[in-house]
Amino acid sequence: MQFGNACSVARPDAQRSVAAVKEMAKMRGETYLEFAKSYLSRRDYRNAKATALEGKRLCAGPFYLAVRDRLDDLLSALDWAEVNLPNG
Repeated sequence: MQFGNACSVARPDAQRSVAAVKEMAKMRGETYLEFAKSYLSRRDYRNAKATALEGKRLCAGPFYLAVRDRLDDLLSALDWAEVNLPNG
């Protein structure tokens, strides 16, 4: 039995897997960010907020913090917009 070979074969697969997870987190986060911005431009605050929260959930973990930061910024803008809605 050769344990060293199994480890050397598993390591490149793990690296590809991590790269795939990072890419998926990036794509999901950016996609949901664009959808949320689209809802926000139509002043559909409820769907914009739900979409941004789902985007944050889908790109959770240690990967792609830039998208999560932009989703957080969008959520802050949404909170501000909801508070300052006109009463009419």
